Order: sequence, then structure tokens, then C-alpha cells
Amino acid sequence: GIYMCDVTTNIKKYISENHISLSRIEKDTGIDVDNLHLDNNYKLKADEFLRLCRYLNVEPKYFATDTIKVRV
Repeated sequence: GIYMCDVTTNIKKYISENHISLSRIEKDTGIDVDNLHLDNNYKLKADEFLRLCRYLNVEPKYFATDTIKVRV
């Protein structure tokens, strides 16, 4: 099997739990604020995810926790 995790949900939770302004993130990164709400099912593109990691100064692997093994 392969390992998968939902890095989009993890990074959205991190932003929410740390009370980081979504409008500030949008202004600084260009990522649409609507795509960063926890209740939005939008999955971040790889470049958006990496841009957010750089912006938040957090290693990408930090958001790869709670991996689940998926049979393929």
C-alpha cells in the first residue's frame, strides 16, 4: 500500500488553531482566502502548500502527520 495524509486539512487546522489571519495570508501569498477555510473542501495545489509552509516557516513534513495506509 501507499501512505496518504490530508496535508490540506492539517495546514488549515494549523492556521485556524494559531489564529493566523486568512486575509493576511491571502495578501502575502496570493492564495485565495476562500480556499483556506476549514469548511471548504478545496485541496491545495502543491505549489500553494509549499508557499504556505514557507510563509508559516514550518517544514512541509510537519503537516504529513497522522498518515493512514491505503491499499491500492
